[in-house]
Amino acid sequence: MITAFQGGGTGYLAGADDTGVPIWQFTEAPRETVGRMLRGALHTVAVILLRRSVLADNPKLVAWLNDFGQKTTGKPHAILIIDLDGSRHSLATEVPTLSPIQALSQEQLGEYSVQSTVAALIALRQSIEVVSSGSTKLKPKLKLFVSHAKLDGVSLAKSLSVLIESLPGFASFYDAKDITPGLDFREVLQEGVENSVLIILRSGKFESRPWCLQEMRWAEEHTSPYMVVDLRHALIVPPAKAVFERAPTVWVPDGNQYRIIFMALRESLRSRLHVRIAEELVAKDVLGKRYEILIRQPSMSSLQFLLGRLGPGAPISIVYPDPPLTAADNDAAQAFVESLSAGSELTTPQTLAATALSGGAP
Repeated sequence: MITAFQGGGTGYLAGADDTGVPIWQFTEAPRETVGRMLRGALHTVAVILLRRSVLADNPKLVAWLNDFGQKTTGKPHAILIIDLDGSRHSLATEVPTLSPIQALSQEQLGEYSVQSTVAALIALRQSIEVVSSGSTKLKPKLKLFVSHAKLDGVSLAKSLSVLIESLPGFASFYDAKDITPGLDFREVLQEGVENSVLIILRSGKFESRPWCLQEMRWAEEHTSPYMVVDLRHALIVPPAKAVFERAPTVWVPDGNQYRIIFMALRESLRSRLHVRIAEELVAKDVLGKRYEILIRQPSMSSLQFLLGRLGPGAPISIVYPDPPLTAADNDAAQAFVESLSAGSELTTPQTLAATALSGGAP
């Protein structure tokens, strides 16, 4: 689970970078009180790896967990209990504040070799959902949209969708399953892209399929998170018809589909953290009330769609993730924004925070 958030490591979840989410692990009651710990974070996900020895031999920890369960009720926090030896039946007497919370048994995590991987994916999913709570812009539930060319990507798409649906609490969007006869499939597809994380299966035929490219354009326009799975095997390929390098890319020569889900979750978490940081800057009056959020560094198409959708009006601040653009790219993007909406600006959270700390105007 630590590897899932902090990157590195080996195996199914190897190779990613650090999400920047602080991890705190303990086997005894922490010195920090529950209230003090919760005040230090806007959102918290507590993962409890439950064994009988935890309940029997750690009375101070049991008392701390009881306090934690009481203070997190109805708050923007989540608790994931993984029962490693059938101990959840003792929760009702030992930790009554946690006993109503549905625990996952070790058997629900699949085969032994992937149990730690599945547990980490569930923890990532819960983090995504809890960080979305209280947001005015984010929908709490996560859905994974598998975009593929049926000519050469359908086998992996079907297999991946089945795997996603088999994970506790996960859901996928798959056109053959989710578009019922009589519906406007263009409208359903666009809404699916807008409200999901797009998993792009970049097979050899992907860029020759108009609807595949359209789904990518929708992701850009709606600033939906997306990631790319590179499935191409040709020795020579033509120039790309879409901007794939704006998203993380994974390879699965070993057939590891968990790696695909892992990167999709991390991309979703990264983008949602950025949205919540921007909303918090608004709450603290560091960012003005008229603002828009981009979850990737701005492209001309995303800026044009965003400002075109807003139409004429007062200037706005467009907040994109750090690091800032290079000076040349920033000048070009800023000039483009000015041409579409006079007085509007491009900025990042760290730029806003630095300006506020230096006493400058937000």
